[in-house]
Amino acid sequence: MAAVCAALAASLVAMAARYADDIPAADETAARCEAMAHEALQLADRDAAAYAKFLAIRAAARRQSDQSGAEAVGLARRETADVPLQICELAAATAKLAAGLVVAGRSALVGDALTAAFLAEAVASSCAALVDIDLGDAPDDPRRAQIAALLSEAQHAVDGVRPHRQIADGH
Repeated sequence: MAAVCAALAASLVAMAARYADDIPAADETAARCEAMAHEALQLADRDAAAYAKFLAIRAAARRQSDQSGAEAVGLARRETADVPLQICELAAATAKLAAGLVVAGRSALVGDALTAAFLAEAVASSCAALVDIDLGDAPDDPRRAQIAALLSEAQHAVDGVRPHRQIADGH
């Protein structure tokens, strides 16, 4: 589901950018976000396949009595972390592009851009939690640092536009 939400956030940014013809590179932003939305939907399929593979390995391991089954389950779980990490990359990029539209965009588009930024931040947070769960027995896995950096990027982008939400609301 995180990938579908990432696709929605990227689509919102694309839509807002299409109407932001007064912003330099708006067409490029829209095209990039449309491509990211498409990629996110592909990742949704990959995520489902990775999780199905994990479930199959876990079911097979339950039928084994030796340690190799538990090791296979651990490895399969760690492999499922790759897709949420990729989704988080898209979400962080989307949050940054959305934040850029909030700052530079028309006031009529600020609401959509803010929605996209907040949604992208939520996706990044969700993916960070998923990666943490998937890497539970691998504390030194470098993907932990990658996901933390991506989450920080998304949060920083959104923190930079929170005051605009108050301005858009007239407060």
